Amino acid sequence: MTFWTLQYYDTTNTLQEVSFPALAALEGGKVVADAWTARFISHKASTVTLRLPGVAPHVAPAIPFESRITIWSGRTAGSSGYSGGTKQFQGLRTDRMGTADPHRPSSSYQFEDEWYFLDRCPFQQMWVRQNSLTGPTSNVPYSAVVLFQPNPGQTYLPAAYQSHITSGQQIEDVLNWAILLGANLQIGEIDPSLYQAWYPIQNVKCGDAIRHCLRLHPDCFTEIDYSTTPPTFHVRQRSNLLAVALPYSYTDASGRRHVVTDLQERPELQPKRVSIWYRVLAAGTVLSTPLDIWPRANLLCQGPIYQGQSVGGAAAPYTAGGLPVVGTAIGGINGSGTATIAVGAPGGLRALDFALDLAGPKFTTTDAAITTSAFDPTNLAWWKQKVPSLSVGIPSSGPGSLSLLSTTINGGGATNITVLDGNNNPVSLATYAYELLPQSSPMAWMTASGGGALQVIECTVSAHFTYTKQKAVGSGTLNISTPNDHVHHVRVKLCNSASISQAFTQELNTGEGMPPNLAQSVYTSLATLQYSFSHTMVERPFNGWLKPGKHAVNLTGPEAAAAWAGMQATIQQTEYKMHLDGAGNTFDNFTVKCGPVEHLEPGQLVQLFNVFANRDLGKIDPNERLTGQAGTGASVAMSDDAAKENSVTGTPDQGLQVFTAPDSANSGVTVAITHDPANGTATLAHLDSTTGAVLTSGVMQPQYNGAGAPSARLV
Repeated sequence: MTFWTLQYYDTTNTLQEVSFPALAALEGGKVVADAWTARFISHKASTVTLRLPGVAPHVAPAIPFESRITIWSGRTAGSSGYSGGTKQFQGLRTDRMGTADPHRPSSSYQFEDEWYFLDRCPFQQMWVRQNSLTGPTSNVPYSAVVLFQPNPGQTYLPAAYQSHITSGQQIEDVLNWAILLGANLQIGEIDPSLYQAWYPIQNVKCGDAIRHCLRLHPDCFTEIDYSTTPPTFHVRQRSNLLAVALPYSYTDASGRRHVVTDLQERPELQPKRVSIWYRVLAAGTVLSTPLDIWPRANLLCQGPIYQGQSVGGAAAPYTAGGLPVVGTAIGGINGSGTATIAVGAPGGLRALDFALDLAGPKFTTTDAAITTSAFDPTNLAWWKQKVPSLSVGIPSSGPGSLSLLSTTINGGGATNITVLDGNNNPVSLATYAYELLPQSSPMAWMTASGGGALQVIECTVSAHFTYTKQKAVGSGTLNISTPNDHVHHVRVKLCNSASISQAFTQELNTGEGMPPNLAQSVYTSLATLQYSFSHTMVERPFNGWLKPGKHAVNLTGPEAAAAWAGMQATIQQTEYKMHLDGAGNTFDNFTVKCGPVEHLEPGQLVQLFNVFANRDLGKIDPNERLTGQAGTGASVAMSDDAAKENSVTGTPDQGLQVFTAPDSANSGVTVAITHDPANGTATLAHLDSTTGAVLTSGVMQPQYNGAGAPSARLV
């Protein structure tokens, strides 16, 4: 005898298998006679509901919550258990419902296939993260998702196009993630192959991510094949579905008898054309407005003149009246890709015109300025500013005033001015004619005012001076240094540019590419006439499930319209009410619902228009997932050092030693003793304390021999 049986894991995680009648009896109920309903749906979980008559809801369930189950048909009972048969369903026990009616108590189980797991498993993508600013990188999962962007380091076939992967490749990535986290699935036929624009989304479940990938594929349906281990997930296009002929107004040879049909043709879903009007945005500016349109011949495109497009002229995309010029090519993103618009009929009836903003290139701008002055090391005022001691105690004019011994620069003479670099090489003032002043920020990317790269060099400037240092005595002065050769040095930064202020702009990323053939794909998927209908039959014996994503339906029979025999109607949902007769045979009545996918049905393509409505361009950075950084070129070359205090301590003067004191014997007289270390002499002078005038003086020569000489001093 053959049975329908249920395999499940009990509360001890032990695999059990019972026939459907035995399951009801196991929980104290009655034999299942009219017992279960199977419902198969595309884009979401298919379900089996198993009714247990006589089992009150307070009875503890034999099958734990989320226990994995398998439903078999045609199993044979033997001494060692059940064998043979066909797997009809695999999934999880997700619900237990019951009615506490004392006259007719009942409970039921609900089982859902692996879409249940997909709809409750968060989807995460791999992101490159740096362990430190300069350290190694690693790939980590993150709940911020950018659909249709490749995983870092992953190889795709076909290869990613302008950093985009196809909708089918994205679905496979989602499934692989779910399988990694425990989904009981393997990947089968995945037909969608459309490159789509990036779509950033956060905190999304795997099922929602897959459904979003399919929103621009109204001709694609999902199916889970339960006959394999593990079950196989398929996404098939309408053209690849297995056609099944169902009887209309008669009973076919398989025992399927037509009961009732509600049928509607859907020509309003067939577009006359599909056009996608892109705007490439960067920092609030419309950079370009490329167009993707299908079909591309005999179409009239009316509309406003877009920013960046010329008006009038033989080569302009639009005439002054706002109509496109015949055969004019509109440039694509960054100059790549073109779409030629030809004028003619028809108009806009049933035209699908989408507006889609693309993330344009991202830029960063750095502002910097330098302040300079003409460099002239022969300017005495400049030296007084750099060496403050040259402004104090030196006569402003006349004998002993400040002057250069030589104004020749880098001439090789002993007293010439020298301007030397860090290697003591002469610096050309023809090139470095300007001094970089403090508070400047020279950058490697800056351009000199006269053209060419900005150059900055550190130099040491040396000059030989003659001057006399003086000390005030009364209203007069007393020389405290001789007007001999005084050498002073300063350190400066020279550059090859007058004062400038510049901005440096870097492209962080190139933005999004225009997905190829998007308009054509949408047009093709909707071009075939669709039918919405509900078709109910009684079937004896059971012939197996008809499922969305696997089968397409044609209607045949003497009274069926000729077009129905090849309409290839896509199944949205099938529902089977299963029954067992006393001999264990299975019969059913089932309803097939056909039509476009559910997200198109309610609003007549309104949802398709809104595919990109909530797309947040601010969250798109094509480099962040792949490199762990904000974008290539985000670093700006800064200066190694800013201009600082330029002066350095000069060579000390060979000064005179002067001692002064009031003369105790002569009122109004000051005694001054001046020692000249250059020749060893000492001058004793009497000065007028009021005017500083010398009243009398005498020179004492150094004693090298005799009793007063150092060699004759007493020890």
